[in-house]
Amino acid sequence: MTADNPTADDVVRRLPPRVVSTPQLLRLEQISRDHGFSQNLDPSWLAGVISDEGRHVLTPALTHPSRGPDEAAHLRSLLRVQLSTDLPWTGASAMLSLLDLPFEVFESLPEPTVGVVNWIADLTTEGVPSQAQVAEHQALAQDRSVVNAAAAFPIWGTITWLTKDQGGRRGGPPLTPWDNFYRATGFVAPSTLEDGLTSVVVNVSVRNAWQSHAKLRWLVAPGPPVAPGSCIFITEGPKTVALFTVEYIAASETVWPATLSPQRLAEIESRQAAATPGPWRSMVEGRDHLSGDSFLMTGTEDHRGPDLYMTWDPVTHDDQRRADQDFIAHARHDVPDMAAEIRRLRGLLALLPTASGASDDADGLPATGGAASVYVVQAETRGGDVQLGAFTSMREAVKAMEQAQADEPAVDWVVNVIPLYRRAQDYRDGR
Repeated sequence: MTADNPTADDVVRRLPPRVVSTPQLLRLEQISRDHGFSQNLDPSWLAGVISDEGRHVLTPALTHPSRGPDEAAHLRSLLRVQLSTDLPWTGASAMLSLLDLPFEVFESLPEPTVGVVNWIADLTTEGVPSQAQVAEHQALAQDRSVVNAAAAFPIWGTITWLTKDQGGRRGGPPLTPWDNFYRATGFVAPSTLEDGLTSVVVNVSVRNAWQSHAKLRWLVAPGPPVAPGSCIFITEGPKTVALFTVEYIAASETVWPATLSPQRLAEIESRQAAATPGPWRSMVEGRDHLSGDSFLMTGTEDHRGPDLYMTWDPVTHDDQRRADQDFIAHARHDVPDMAAEIRRLRGLLALLPTASGASDDADGLPATGGAASVYVVQAETRGGDVQLGAFTSMREAVKAMEQAQADEPAVDWVVNVIPLYRRAQDYRDGR
């Protein structure tokens, strides 16, 4: 047996265990993955369950032989990970796993002191779950935290997830499947965790975004009363993990609005903003390039993004695949263009007269113009007409006129109602 390929007994005898911090362990896991070794944990998943101040033990177990001439033998260690104490789905304080590392990386870690060696000796593996068992508990808890029953979501607004440093979820926004919804608990201010907690179901528009448009319903109706502007604190156990700001309350019988609502339009724009930046270009083999696969090219020639590939199951004919690919590529640009056009047209519609007719506003002032008019405060002086400003409601215009009259009593201030759609027509005809 050579020094480059020692037996398992040689490894255990020559190399004492190592104790590493959480940042060190996350780096070691990434090093193992970069080398393509088989035994390591996803650092992003591990960061969500590991203790920030943990001490984690690597105990050499055996040498893993090289799989080819370009790969050196590496060391496999038994890994004991200290878990966070606030995981709601497990009461275990540690878990067991394996970690493959190059010999030189392991040997570069500081050797433990006598006190640390004694601490390691007192540790036991009895009753400590494996990483697979911990992940299974987590999956079961996640299954209980989502629901996929069809139901209306009458409370619309914006959800903002708190970061780990703010006391939020350690793993970031919950990546629930698209056909499921996130379930948690929550309370509405000024109630508290102690006196107002109830179960909520949240339908998040962009699942991996720290802030997104979302819809919410109480798991058990009717739930706490809310109104536009209410703040719902989303909790997991004792922690507040997100804030949901209420912007709109749908009618109780509403399942989905018949028209494209402002909320729905905002959700569409939010999804396209989260997608890989454009431009996107459909590159079809034989049409746009001579050899290789068909794919979506993202970015510009100078700043290329990732290439996106698609598969069809079952495989369809070439014309259909080309049509699907072209549609997906153009949607990256068509969606924001259509959203912008919808907003432009809705802005123009707001200038048209309303069909409801004239009515009095809350202060008894006539609402003669509605959204189709502006109210201009002006006066005639020796120097000509003077306009103080334009307002969208008669109430605000009258307030401004009364203030102007008090400041300049010698001037006769008036409010003129100007129909915007008529002025728009005059401008169009006179261009």
